[in-house]
Amino acid sequence: MSNTANIGINKVNGAAAKDVIDTAGPTGKWIDLLNVPSLQASLSPVWETDMEWDKQNVLAIADFAWLPIKVNQSQYQRAIDHAFSKNTSDYSKLPPQGDFSDPGTPKWGWNFEIHAGVDGGRDVVNSPVKSSKTGAVVGYLPPFWASRFAPELKASLQYRQVEWTEDFAGLYLFQPEQSYFTDSSQIVHFFQASGWKGANTLGFSYSPEGKNAAFTLKYQDGFSAPKFNRANGVTFGVTVKY
Repeated sequence: MSNTANIGINKVNGAAAKDVIDTAGPTGKWIDLLNVPSLQASLSPVWETDMEWDKQNVLAIADFAWLPIKVNQSQYQRAIDHAFSKNTSDYSKLPPQGDFSDPGTPKWGWNFEIHAGVDGGRDVVNSPVKSSKTGAVVGYLPPFWASRFAPELKASLQYRQVEWTEDFAGLYLFQPEQSYFTDSSQIVHFFQASGWKGANTLGFSYSPEGKNAAFTLKYQDGFSAPKFNRANGVTFGVTVKY
């Protein structure tokens, strides 16, 4: 289970893109498809909201992934490969992640993944939208159903507790989703997001040794859930794993 909060500077021509909080429930075990380890599938619940709590989407996400073996060489995967080379198949005997004093923990890792997912769920609140200038309620976002196709490309490079990532995520909205943005004059505009949306994210993260947390710095350009406002800026995030 994990909880991620990303906050920061996200404005394009004065139009603010809101901060995002994602809480992911326990992810179903990745299942090998067709008995091929590089083809996997998982199912997990996600609660999607923002810092203003005016969007609260409860989703079920089915994710199908292709992890080409030659480039699926993350630190964790290489540690498993090292254990198997020593005829050890007991995962409990793997060295703790982040313990680089153990010769079984590789310092370098890299990965490339191709994903195709399906998101389905509902925005569960009838939220008032307030003017950031006057504080007055200017309208409401009614609850709606969400149905999305979610292709994604991921790449990463790891060295010890540091990781660099590149993530291109697309979304096709099968039905419109309600949203709004605030322009440079602090006027609220309501709109319906539909069709193709996408966002490209460059990331840097640091995971302190022995901690179930990571600190991230990300640059994002594009449109992403739940607001679908244009984002072009930097966010600082914290991920905590339970």
